[in-house]
Amino acid sequence: MTAAGTRTLAARACGAMARRVLRAAVLVLIASACALQAAVSVLDTYYSPKNKERPVRSSTRFIILHTTEGTLRGSGAKLQKNGEAHYMVDTAGRIYRIIDRKRVAYHCGRSMWNGLSSLDNYSVGIEVVGFHDKDPTAAQCTALKNLLDELKKAYKIPDNKVLTHSMVAYGAPNQWHKRSHRGRKRCAMRMALPSVRRKLGLASKPAIDPDVKAGRLVVADKELQQLLYSVEKKAAPKTPAPKPASGKKTPAAPPPSSTKKPQPATTTPAKPPSAKPPATGPGVVGPKHSPWDIAKTAYNASTTLYEFPDGTKKTGAEITNWKAIPAGTKVTVGGAETPSAPPAPPAAETAPAAPSATAAAPAPAQPVPAVSPVAGEREPASDPDAPVSEEEATARYAAKEAELGSLVIGPKRSAWDIARDAYNAPTTIYEFPSGIKKTGAEITNWRAIPAGTRVTVGEADDGNEPEPVSTLGDAGFSKGAFGEVANAALAALAGAEWNSARTIYVQPDGTYFRGDELDAAKLGALSPETKVFSGYKVGGPVTATNPAFNICGPSWRDEGTHFLLPGGEIVTGDKIDATKIPPRTMVLYKD
Repeated sequence: MTAAGTRTLAARACGAMARRVLRAAVLVLIASACALQAAVSVLDTYYSPKNKERPVRSSTRFIILHTTEGTLRGSGAKLQKNGEAHYMVDTAGRIYRIIDRKRVAYHCGRSMWNGLSSLDNYSVGIEVVGFHDKDPTAAQCTALKNLLDELKKAYKIPDNKVLTHSMVAYGAPNQWHKRSHRGRKRCAMRMALPSVRRKLGLASKPAIDPDVKAGRLVVADKELQQLLYSVEKKAAPKTPAPKPASGKKTPAAPPPSSTKKPQPATTTPAKPPSAKPPATGPGVVGPKHSPWDIAKTAYNASTTLYEFPDGTKKTGAEITNWKAIPAGTKVTVGGAETPSAPPAPPAAETAPAAPSATAAAPAPAQPVPAVSPVAGEREPASDPDAPVSEEEATARYAAKEAELGSLVIGPKRSAWDIARDAYNAPTTIYEFPSGIKKTGAEITNWRAIPAGTRVTVGEADDGNEPEPVSTLGDAGFSKGAFGEVANAALAALAGAEWNSARTIYVQPDGTYFRGDELDAAKLGALSPETKVFSGYKVGGPVTATNPAFNICGPSWRDEGTHFLLPGGEIVTGDKIDATKIPPRTMVLYKD
């Protein structure tokens, strides 16, 4: 080939390559334009000034769906002021940005999923304008689906990690529920239903509540829990009719007869004799009856007798591994032969046993077994072996609400049932039968609220109002109180977790101790001014090399985090000046 021919071929090859590169560049530009067009459009009408102070999340594992429980304007103003969500979707499908999605928004409050707590630090929160008992509008579903698609892709979040606030929120013990419990929020509960999730482009959801299953939490609202983990009702598969053999007619079925015909003898071999099944009943340990359910605070007493299925007997004081007690164990309270010991006083269901001031300091009380639900708490409904259909779950929830009645306190309707964790909020109004009105923040004796009291929950109060700090005096405790009075005060504020490491007692002078450190001497030091933090951890002290962020993460700026300064002053995280935290300051934060 001549030199000219070679140059011609080379020129053609270069031209072809240039055209391919150009086409590729054009395709990239088109794809980029399409991606920009597909990006969700957001409005900054309610963009929060809190953005500048919120840290960037270290990881994003969940998307949490909420309902505002109020109108667009009121809810938007509150979310903007407090920075309580990343996005808000109004009824027309418009999407508003509140907090930059890479930063922490305080939308979950006290929360847990599969043992991981403080989910604000690991999630994107979306508020949907509306109410927990109503489905989103069609426009909201479309907008929410597009937003979810974008977020799931950006953070590689699977459908079963898109959860509702009602799934992840939990409550600390209170006077109605003695253990940490699910049911604190009903927020966005209908977005857990399979039919609604399908409209949002979500093909799956968790089958069970992992924290209830593990015994970390108990269920305070059985019907709500059933609704959250309900499944689509599937039609029973049709059994095909047997085909007749070729060339033969199927014999007609014999006419029904009321006389039973003798059955032919079977050749099934007889089963070998099996072991005697374990005993069952209210006084016997089993799946629905723990030692705590049967014996209450006397579960570990020397006068409580445990008779195991193999005939072995032990008293409560001799048992240490409560999780190893086999089903079928019989429990007899006061049944141990210990005549020298005084009889155990009858324990009120709501009062934990407290040490006597005059007795020698006992060993730290054993905590209630983590897997034991307290009597009065409802059993977990999220049993994967017995799922409830969406239709049945919604019917049960509606029936329960109808049975309990309106927003009026009665024998079956407590302040908590109506307002959940907004029961003691300053925006929740109680109108007594006498005509007197008080806010939730003004009430201390919740057991004295008369039947017939009407409750009005303020708009947007399914958000995350800061939990008020209670003192023992709020529960009727007086200096030197022991026995039933002390029991009732401790139980009213911390439930069955009064002696847990997750309950912190802070004295007026700033000294503190955990519930598992409570002995006779410390009990005697308690006063009506002692502050009680139930469901908290304590960490610190804060130093130059150990800042608050290292102790509790991004939630150090949360208004629910408390800085205990030397001398006893307590300052919330949203008001603390990070440059002026004195030495020896401790941090109390939600666990």
